[in-house]
Amino acid sequence: MTRKNNGYFYRNARADLRGFFVLALAVLLLSAGQGMAAETGRPGPSVALDPDTATLLETGRWLEALDRLLPAFQQPESDPNLQFYIALCYKKIGGNALAENRSATAIDAFDRGLRFAPGDPDLYLGLGNAYLMASDYAAAGSALEEAIALRPEDPSAHRRLGRLYYLTDDAESALYHWERALEFGGPDPALASRLERLRRQLSASRHFETVADHRFSVRFDGERNPELRDIVLEMLGDAAFEIGQRLNIWPNRQIGVMLLTRTAFFDVTGSPGWAAGIYEGQIKVPVAGYRRDLLETVLHHEYVHAVLFDFLSDRCPWWLNEGLAQYFSPDPHGNRRKHDIARDILSDGHRPSLSDLPRRLTAEPQAAVAAYSLALSATSYLIDAFDLFSLQSLLEGLRDGMSPEAAMRAAIGYSMADFEAEWIASVRRASR
Repeated sequence: MTRKNNGYFYRNARADLRGFFVLALAVLLLSAGQGMAAETGRPGPSVALDPDTATLLETGRWLEALDRLLPAFQQPESDPNLQFYIALCYKKIGGNALAENRSATAIDAFDRGLRFAPGDPDLYLGLGNAYLMASDYAAAGSALEEAIALRPEDPSAHRRLGRLYYLTDDAESALYHWERALEFGGPDPALASRLERLRRQLSASRHFETVADHRFSVRFDGERNPELRDIVLEMLGDAAFEIGQRLNIWPNRQIGVMLLTRTAFFDVTGSPGWAAGIYEGQIKVPVAGYRRDLLETVLHHEYVHAVLFDFLSDRCPWWLNEGLAQYFSPDPHGNRRKHDIARDILSDGHRPSLSDLPRRLTAEPQAAVAAYSLALSATSYLIDAFDLFSLQSLLEGLRDGMSPEAAMRAAIGYSMADFEAEWIASVRRASR
């Protein structure tokens, strides 16, 4: 058989030394293909590759490998098995992009891979994860459903689809898929605990009343607190309007909100005793004996977490997430007190690192108050010193996959260390 004109791919009838070398490299390459085959349940195809292409694949240089594979596949009479390795490249590129929080790149890579391997559940799973990271919930659901249709007992796909349903306020469907994830994936204490809390949530809210609009679905005990029917959606709508106007971010879904007794709140959420509310995919607030002003503050606070999640997924640093939730909450007296606490901490010579603040979150209320106060102080300094436009630039950088360090440099020109030093110095100057 003759060699192709482009010089990339060979037929294997010749038994000369060059052919033997190519076959040896192809055998090495097939080990990578078999790894993918083990995941997809399909045998790896036999393809003879030129030495340079095989080396690129073996060393994980996926983009360079595509630069050779794609033109070769477009040649007349090319080996159709090349699709396997083209899809493999896109799968690896997409996986790397996910690990680096670059959802748009991941979506593009997995989508391109599916053009060459439309029956590969791993590509659908990766695409679903990427859409989840981008908070495109409808597209994520479609991709994850495809992954499960192709591989019904995939615990990862069920777990992620359960999360998606929980985020989009379909607790019954979340329960089903999380149960399947445990059934097919074996013991998982964290998921088992999460599942048990969801069962408690469904039990506690079985006879609740629901009021809803296009942004929020609120469940509450209408017999105990009938007045909430008129005010909760109004409070949440005010929060959405204010944050949307100031930061230009809006929710991508109907956010589930649940108003519970204090006992049910801590039973369902597992929150520490000092918590006044929580966002964990849905907003939950204890309302027994509530005060209207406190309820408004807590709902604003938790809404900020929810809308930041839709914009950034899990990529917002704790200090900024909590700082913004406090900054945009209608609680001027409480925020002044927290600024005073932060001033006292920083004036005593302490130089806390913002990235270390979550370690202060213990069951001890005083430690938690200190962490929240420092987060509010740093966030307020960021906005006051550099304006909301810089804050928006920082959030956009985080959304696009930048690290907090890189996003801070791009937004205000400071490293995190320099920003922290300027913030602390500013607080100390103001306290003199």
